[in-house]
Amino acid sequence: SHPSLREFADWGVAFVESTTSERDRKHAAMAERLREAHAHMAAFDYPAAIQTLEAIATPLRSAAATTLLSECRERKQESESLIATIAERIKGKALEGLLPLVERAVALRGDRKDLIKIRGQLLERRDARLTRARAALETGEAQAAMTALAGLAAEDYSTDEQAFITRIRRTAVLENEIVRLVKEAKADSRVTPEEACRSEEHTSELQSRQYLV
Repeated sequence: SHPSLREFADWGVAFVESTTSERDRKHAAMAERLREAHAHMAAFDYPAAIQTLEAIATPLRSAAATTLLSECRERKQESESLIATIAERIKGKALEGLLPLVERAVALRGDRKDLIKIRGQLLERRDARLTRARAALETGEAQAAMTALAGLAAEDYSTDEQAFITRIRRTAVLENEIVRLVKEAKADSRVTPEEACRSEEHTSELQSRQYLV
């Protein structure tokens, strides 16, 4: 508005308009790239999502774009590490505790049919062993139930299943303790009051646990 700068007034207006237009265009482009990156993530294509977000100039990159870029990089790195670990474990037939790793890998790379197939096989293997363990426990064979669960880790089971397995293990311990007490009694041909009480306690708990199962 100063008289000395009046000759620049039209230029100033035009400059503000062009700069504002360019800013809005850049913001619209960034929003479009964000939508595109989310689409790539939904398809588990992290490299494409990273490339799309990195194309946004750093000064124009919003907090949301920066956060998403960091998440994409982390998911890419984690998925690659998990897939390598799973392949190595399967090659060495180290299946114990593998299921949660495969579950996480599927969550990160749901497009990998091989991972989905492996998960299905591990679930089938686990469920078959649980079925055998339940059948054995119903007939009072806690040791056979423990054998059926061999080769599986606690991580392979859900919370409810872990509670069931804890009951199996406790039942097996009680059975072993009762057998030991009986052998000791036979060895010296007498049963002490303490041994009798312990045997009765273990037997009562064993019966209670089998009833609960």
